[in-house]
Amino acid sequence: MKVLLKIYSGMVMLICVQILGQMSIDLPKRFRNTVYDVKFLKISHNDRWICFQKSYDSNSDTLVVVDRQKPNKEFYQKSDVIPLYTTFTPNGYLFLRGQKSSELLKLPSTAKVSWNNVKDAVYDSVFNVILLIQDDDLLIADQEGKTINMVKNVRSILISKQRKFAVVSEGTKESLYMISGKDIFKIYEGEEKIKFVLDSNLENTIILTENSAKKKNQIVSLSNTGQELPKPFSVSQEVDLNIRSAKVFPVTQHQYFVTLTVNKKRNDKNAPDIWYSNDSKLETKFYDDTVECSYLWRTDSNTGELLGYGDEDKAAYFGNPDYYFKYNPYKGQDYSTNVLTYEAELVGISTKKPALTIKSNIIIASKTGEFIITLENQYWKLYNLSELSQKQLPVEYTRYHKYGFPRCYFADNGEKILFESKGLLYEYDIKKGITKKVPLIDGYETQILNGERSTFIKEFSTNTYDASKPVIIRFYNREENRSALALYNGKSVHIVLKPTAENISTINLASGSQAVTYTKNTMKDVPTIFYNNRKEQELYITNKHDLSALQNLRSKTVQYYGPDGEKLYGILIYPLDYHQGVKYPMLVSIYEKQRYFENKYLKDGFEGPSDGINIRNLIQKGYFVYLPDISLGNRGTGEAALACVHSSLDTIKDISEIDFRKVGLIGFSHGGYETNYIATQSDRFAAYISGAGNSDLVRSYFSYNYQFNGPFYWQFENGQYEMPKPFFSDKELYIKNSPVYNADSVRAPILLWTGSNDQNIDWQQTIEYFLSLKRSGRTAFAIVYPNEGHGLANTKNLLDIAVRIEDWFDFYLKGDNSVDWIEKGLSKKDAD
Repeated sequence: MKVLLKIYSGMVMLICVQILGQMSIDLPKRFRNTVYDVKFLKISHNDRWICFQKSYDSNSDTLVVVDRQKPNKEFYQKSDVIPLYTTFTPNGYLFLRGQKSSELLKLPSTAKVSWNNVKDAVYDSVFNVILLIQDDDLLIADQEGKTINMVKNVRSILISKQRKFAVVSEGTKESLYMISGKDIFKIYEGEEKIKFVLDSNLENTIILTENSAKKKNQIVSLSNTGQELPKPFSVSQEVDLNIRSAKVFPVTQHQYFVTLTVNKKRNDKNAPDIWYSNDSKLETKFYDDTVECSYLWRTDSNTGELLGYGDEDKAAYFGNPDYYFKYNPYKGQDYSTNVLTYEAELVGISTKKPALTIKSNIIIASKTGEFIITLENQYWKLYNLSELSQKQLPVEYTRYHKYGFPRCYFADNGEKILFESKGLLYEYDIKKGITKKVPLIDGYETQILNGERSTFIKEFSTNTYDASKPVIIRFYNREENRSALALYNGKSVHIVLKPTAENISTINLASGSQAVTYTKNTMKDVPTIFYNNRKEQELYITNKHDLSALQNLRSKTVQYYGPDGEKLYGILIYPLDYHQGVKYPMLVSIYEKQRYFENKYLKDGFEGPSDGINIRNLIQKGYFVYLPDISLGNRGTGEAALACVHSSLDTIKDISEIDFRKVGLIGFSHGGYETNYIATQSDRFAAYISGAGNSDLVRSYFSYNYQFNGPFYWQFENGQYEMPKPFFSDKELYIKNSPVYNADSVRAPILLWTGSNDQNIDWQQTIEYFLSLKRSGRTAFAIVYPNEGHGLANTKNLLDIAVRIEDWFDFYLKGDNSVDWIEKGLSKKDAD
């Protein structure tokens, strides 16, 4: 159903489109996604088999198996596979799970064991058995798929670390059984529903139960032998009756660090809500009515000691048996930046006294919590908590760009630390106190791909890498858009893949060797999977039906300079049927820097550089598509975007096949704002489309952003907009860069669109710009999609905006005057 809000005045119309729910629709052929990406690439223990999932716009449920001994052939394919559960077994088989079925594929044959009516299934890698719930029965099968045990009335399988459990319904009671290979034994029985296993070690298992009638959650400690009575965690009736969720971390044999989210008494919803100018925790106004509290639980005495309670008194555990962190996450918050410097106290678990105070916006802990790394004065600092000593390391922290954050990782054996940097790795030997530079490739950013990162506070995490395996390092040169791969084994660096202009993705290290698997592609070449163990082997060319579709594709990369002299690049993609001497219209799509599109395979469907446009569809329709970089300077975001786009157009002005009278500009989100601004200043475009873009920087600066949950001025001072000054230091700068104040200068028709539930860029920013254009007598259409956020999710809405964008540019750039919905908005009769 479409609800049209008709507001006609002169040359202006507002269209409000309402579409009911997400539904399956028959897409026109030009919008169907038939080309897939490679996701969830895995390799078997013996390096012979690989499997991956075909990733389309709407799903990634089709699995493909390839035999490395017979490359470029699909050995096996199956739909309805959930990639999270796909596992190669030690004997070379492949375990698969779908929505309601499971399968064991007995490689190298195509023989298989299948199970239907499966509610849950998992492969237990500790005991090499398969656990399935089929028709409410738990089946335990061996590596060959043969059932070796069965338990009836099983409701669910629960997992904690490497341990597996079965929840069994027995009349009005529920029991918890621990599964150990083919054996299963009861460790708990009670009236309450068993919700989660929170932790399990050699002696104890901690569970969360729920009494549905009383709506009460309870944490309970169980003996793994089942011979001791359960010990419920209890601190007060108010807490006990209102636990919503829980996290439990083992500290010592009989001590646990418990963090609870507890329901609190609801405030009177009709009472006035007072906002104070000295409030540094405004975001808590929009939380649920809960409070977080942390305790030290001693299971031997079954007592709980309060460690932290409430918004300003947080406690966090990071794996050290002697200490925890206590901090106020809102202290110093003024909302001018989203990167806070936290002041965290290191508190003794037994002494209850602060041992150290650490000020940093990043804290990284080792696996055991014995060491932590902080960032102070742009250098990494190492703290040894067993000695309470600290040492600044000769490793400088340099951000790659505004979205790039180099990280460091502790070896899981606690001996060394690896630091990402540009052109090299730093390796610090903790015991010897020696820092070593590991030379890599000059000018290339480094990224460790197989490190593990577990966050315990917002920017506080435990970062580790497996010291028994090589570290995979990805290199990237942002300016040249080139990538490379290497392995580092702690002694030497092996370059797996030299710098290449091809896009490298889906990178994995084989479990039993130093082989690496990855995919490569270009803009016109389909993704191809490779295996590399000192020598590259092509394993599988994907999308064989699409091999020749883009072989006539032509593109070029041009160079120009931003307002502050920064070297920038533009990607120009030619019409697929390009002929020299023929004039073609051009679409310019903008956001920030877009050089990475230079080697991105042009998929079909809805995927593109801006919501609503697909490059492949456009070049097939006879458009040039141009993707210029934008960098920001001291004149403000809009002015800088204008300068960059004009400079980029000057660079290609000698390409005679581009019809510069028929050039359109499009952008979404930040690109939508840039489009809004450029439309008020430029005479180089024949039509504009802007999606979900800001129009009034002053209003946006002082707005509350509900997606990021906080005042929005940090985005302008230290975020994406990169305004050189705060508003009160240069008010005119913000007004000058706000399109809404210069709508009367727009020279070409503009189509605006947004979602009515956009919690990031308020949809009213679009409506206010539309109304300013309407009042100025400019040609403007606005489309509002109800129940959509920042970007469209509903397939019918995606199709709607794609068709309307296509119609808009065909109408204004190709002279297609048969578009009814556009002609209706230009009709003088309707305007009257």
